[in-house]
Amino acid sequence: LRGIQRVGPVIKGQRYSLGLGGAFAEENIEEILVSDCDADFALRVHGDSMAPILPDRSVVLVKTVLPSKFKNSDIGVVIVHQDESLVKYVHFHKEGVWLISENKAYTPVFFSQADWIESCELIGKVVECRIRF
Repeated sequence: LRGIQRVGPVIKGQRYSLGLGGAFAEENIEEILVSDCDADFALRVHGDSMAPILPDRSVVLVKTVLPSKFKNSDIGVVIVHQDESLVKYVHFHKEGVWLISENKAYTPVFFSQADWIESCELIGKVVECRIRF
């Protein structure tokens, strides 16, 4: 998948693997980190669409949530057309769903209800960001 890569599982209060790899499901260990965050997995963000709050190459910790438990303006990880992954603010409306970047240079993306159901999968909510200086 393009845009983000899976870098490892997260176990609350324990160490988790942060890896390098080009595919979403790869888990090549790069280093060991510790988190007390309630998250299920970690992803590395590629690109500046969510900068400055989620800079390029930052690692986000993601909690798997049902869409019904997701709040408007939460930052979500969305798979689009089964091959593109996006980290965006997600806004649900009765007409459809908006995916909005923090970086105003990027135009918001709208999916009608039918297109959202057919083309998108909300896989989780970003609950923490790790930035390396």
